[in-house]
Amino acid sequence: MLREMRVTLRPDGNRLYVDITAGNVTRAILEALRQHQDKLLDLVESYEERAGLLEYDGGLSRAEAEQEAWLCLEERFREPQS
Repeated sequence: MLREMRVTLRPDGNRLYVDITAGNVTRAILEALRQHQDKLLDLVESYEERAGLLEYDGGLSRAEAEQEAWLCLEERFREPQS
């Protein structure tokens, strides 16, 4: 969903920077990003680390590594169904 809205999440230490294309994001989405900042930061850092390992140690192209990293993390960060 964020990708379609051209929202990029970028970790820097213990901060999460959000790059947004003007007009693409509602106030509700911005509030959700603020509320879940810690979890999003963990997700982005884990994704970058996993993709890097798959690319350099696993011999995958960057695109393949990113796709595989996302699949690996998708289950880990999925919200529990009630």
